[in-house]
Amino acid sequence: MVRIFTLALLASTSISSSFAADLDFKSSIDRVTVYPQGASVTRLTTGQVPAGDHVIILKDLPGNIQAESVRVLGKADGSLKQNSVDIRQMAIKEDAQPEERIRLERQIETLQDEVERINRAFSDNQIQRDMLQAIAAKALTPSSGNGALVVSGEGMTGLLESAAAKLDALAQSEMDMRGRQRAIGREISDLQNQINEMSSRNNVQTVVMINVSADSEINSEFTIEYKIEEAGWRPVYDASLKLGKGADDAGLQLERRALVTQYSAESWDNVSLSLSTARPSSATAASTLNPFFLDKLPDLQTMASDQVRMAPSSAGQLLSKRGIDKRQRLEAELLQEVAAPEVAVEMAGFQAIFQMPGKASIANNGESKTLTIDSYSLSVDLHVLSVPRIDPSAFLVAGFTFDGETPLLPGEVMLNRDGAFIGKGRLPLLNAGEKHELGFGVDDLVTVERVETAKEKGQSGFVSTVNTDERKYKTTVKNLHDFAIETRIIDRIPVSNHEDITVEMDSASTKPTDTNLEDQRGVLRWANVIDGKGETVIDFGYRVSWPKDMKINPVQ
Repeated sequence: MVRIFTLALLASTSISSSFAADLDFKSSIDRVTVYPQGASVTRLTTGQVPAGDHVIILKDLPGNIQAESVRVLGKADGSLKQNSVDIRQMAIKEDAQPEERIRLERQIETLQDEVERINRAFSDNQIQRDMLQAIAAKALTPSSGNGALVVSGEGMTGLLESAAAKLDALAQSEMDMRGRQRAIGREISDLQNQINEMSSRNNVQTVVMINVSADSEINSEFTIEYKIEEAGWRPVYDASLKLGKGADDAGLQLERRALVTQYSAESWDNVSLSLSTARPSSATAASTLNPFFLDKLPDLQTMASDQVRMAPSSAGQLLSKRGIDKRQRLEAELLQEVAAPEVAVEMAGFQAIFQMPGKASIANNGESKTLTIDSYSLSVDLHVLSVPRIDPSAFLVAGFTFDGETPLLPGEVMLNRDGAFIGKGRLPLLNAGEKHELGFGVDDLVTVERVETAKEKGQSGFVSTVNTDERKYKTTVKNLHDFAIETRIIDRIPVSNHEDITVEMDSASTKPTDTNLEDQRGVLRWANVIDGKGETVIDFGYRVSWPKDMKINPVQ
């Protein structure tokens, strides 16, 4: 019968030697759960436990784990009693891994020897180049006897061709050697980084000691779970919009991926990997809100004057200063009490765990590994949006309702339209049933033109004169597609914050579909479905009036 037991965690500062025997077990990483910040690592170890009292010692845990988070779960095929689990984090001597360090250092020495050979080859090449140049110079120099060249014309041609070929070969050889020098430099740098990494990360180790008692020799298996901070994952998304034959045929493919990073003291090789949306935090509950009382403030000026009157005349000036200082301090304390903000606490309102299929390996060098989580085919509501007051470009927008079972965490989204990458956007936190819109760049087949048709400033009134400023605009929207598409044009009308300033929309203006859009005062939207090859015109104007002697900010 296999028995399963959980071992309690007890802190210990020394390794006990009062047990009958110490058993050295080796462990390996079996599975990892990664959170947006941090990870939970589970190691597995197996071995035989003889009859009697023993200490199972595991020395292969890294030193950067959270010791208080260590949990041990064991099972055996017989009677095994657990007593306690002791944790100790201790420094490793410099020569704790001499074989690996020596191996890396010897590789560096071999590469350095190769660099020396290359440098000698460069010197040899230079000697050959100098010799060729000397031979060519001598051949071109007339002999001292009759003034003729040392080498004949035919010999001169052959000599020059041979010298040119040899110089070419030397140049190519030097290019190859320079390339090898660069590669050796990179290899030496990588090896040195590995040595430095051993020194910086493995100078502390965690030792786990499991105190057990067995009635007879049995086979045991233990899982050791602990938390680390040097890991995390963040979501990224691919959103691919396909227009098809028209707006009604459009569809959106949304793929969710994870970028997993870890820079702990151990590599994760061929492990079972899970991703959790939970965000472990020291803040696990909402803040406590204390009562706030309003009371009459003391007359600080009177307090200071009273202190001056109570003091001897010779010290009047000093007490006056003290009274002012006290007043300033009291005012500062009161202001601080009133203005102190509440501490914002972000609470995780959901948790989802994504179990990655198969096994995964993630190095501890901080590089991100991309894993695909899931994908969704979503129907979309297409429209074109333009804010011509700022930019006449018409942007294609796809609205959708997320229907997944697990929420989408906030993250960057790569935007593709009909197979072409058009840019990046961002998704907010989306739960099932929530709606969102993504922009997919400029739609060149929808044009928007906004022109100012009237601008008149003046004064009116007989009894009391007022200033007036009147503006009128015409916006023309053309749909060059073969199919109908909804267009949304956003503009604004000035908003008065003073009772003597009046703003009136021109009676000839096209009635907007929405006013005070998304609770923004004065923001207007016109929504129209324009047939293929069709157009629509939006007339819009307003009149602002204010008293003659009042100055206001410029009308826009």
